[in-house]
Amino acid sequence: MLFEFDDTREVWTVSAQIDAQSLAEDLAAHSDADQETLGALEDVPIGRMSFVRVRMFGPDDPF
Repeated sequence: MLFEFDDTREVWTVSAQIDAQSLAEDLAAHSDADQETLGALEDVPIGRMSFVRVRMFGPDDPF
């Protein structure tokens, strides 16, 4: 079932992560880690946020 309220709000989700290649380059420059260790690195998630946009002049009362 579709409500007109769905046209009144929008939800956006943004996530951030540290790229494994950048992490490996930094680790290689500052430590004596071997290639096997550097190759095993994966992306590291560091955060996520959701934002809600409410259209004040939409078909429904936003309140």
